[in-house]
Amino acid sequence: MRQLSVVVLISAVALCAVGCGLGSSRPLTRSGLLRSADAICYGVDVMRDETTIKRLSDYQRLMPALGVYEEQALVKLEQLHAPAELDGQWKQMLAQSRVAADETSRIALSVSSRKYSAAKRELASVSSSEKQSALIGAKLGFQYCSRVET
Repeated sequence: MRQLSVVVLISAVALCAVGCGLGSSRPLTRSGLLRSADAICYGVDVMRDETTIKRLSDYQRLMPALGVYEEQALVKLEQLHAPAELDGQWKQMLAQSRVAADETSRIALSVSSRKYSAAKRELASVSSSEKQSALIGAKLGFQYCSRVET
């Protein structure tokens, strides 16, 4: 019975990946891209909303996990193929998102190394990159991929 559960779970994950456009080299439709990407961005938004940072020790504890989660989400987004008419803007949005994810990782590294002034500089930079990505996402019609953490 346990083996059947594992097989069903693996099949469900594979179907979701195919249904979301992951693993496909064909471009999605506009609505398919919006639906698939927003589902991924929604997960990031939930993770961010659940990550409450009030003290420096919270940064040390939570930023590495948030950085990993954002990186995984970005990899999934990069696997989606936009329709031709959205491809340029989609790639710009992904590029800004990549910059923000890299900056989040640098913040986590700076905080874990107790380099707090560097972390402060990166926080300002990541905010700018996220805003640029969100502006493009809003133009494309995303609901969650156009949200900026406040």
